[in-house]
This record gives sequence, C-alpha cells and structure tokens, in this order.
Amino acid sequence: MTVVARLSGDDPEAVVAAAAALGIELRPLHPGVQDAELSAWFTAGEGDAEDTIMVRALRTLPGVVSAYAKPPDEPAGAP
Repeated sequence: MTVVARLSGDDPEAVVAAAAALGIELRPLHPGVQDAELSAWFTAGEGDAEDTIMVRALRTLPGVVSAYAKPPDEPAGAP
C-alpha cells in the first residue's frame, strides 16, 4: 500500500517539515507540476503494517486535508 496525503495550499513546506519530525518523508506525488490541485498531493512511501500508524500521524498535523493508505493497483481486466 502507498500512503497518500493531500495538503492545504497554505504552507506545504511546514507540513513536510512537521511530518519529517515524526519520521515520515513526504514527497510530491506529481513533482514539478504548476497546477495547484495536483501539487497538493504527496506520498509518504509504501509499507503495510505501518500504513495505519502513518495515516493517523499525518491526520493529526495541521495543514493535512486528508491522508489514506491506497491499496495496490489491480491489473486491467482483473476480476
């Protein structure tokens, strides 16, 4: 699973720094884009047992609009 977070546009650098203080490295999901909506999305890496812990920790940070663990993509045509 991949942990994904949507940050508010107010001060994303502060949220990234606060997450780093918790041991969570947030990286842009769409690096280099100029679109404000797309640039608000970040990923916190992949894991399994730690996903829930990371999601809960991210949700406590001011500036995090949402955070969730995204299940792996299924191949096209999968039942």
